[in-house]
Amino acid sequence: MKVTSIFLITTLILSFQIIWGIEKGGHSQRGVYKENEILVKFKKGVSEERIEEINGRMGTELVKVIRTVRIHVLQIPEAESVEGMVEKYSALPEVEYAEPNYTFSIQHQK
Repeated sequence: MKVTSIFLITTLILSFQIIWGIEKGGHSQRGVYKENEILVKFKKGVSEERIEEINGRMGTELVKVIRTVRIHVLQIPEAESVEGMVEKYSALPEVEYAEPNYTFSIQHQK
């Protein structure tokens, strides 16, 4: 059992290298993210009408909602920075958290 576990862990480590990257993106200490999108999770109980009102006031456009985790993918205005919009949304009492839309890819070794 122990040998099998070590083998599986070693295989996974050697098989994948996760790198952060996207064509047009920004960088932070946590990785690379899409430069025109943020992810926002509103607190439970915030109505869809209130969410639409907030997004309208912020000038963001809904790209999609990941319903299973209640995360809104929002396109930010061209004149705004990802970092600035994350700060603005994070300051709202209705928001559980906001963050850049981090991206990653798996690079295969040859």
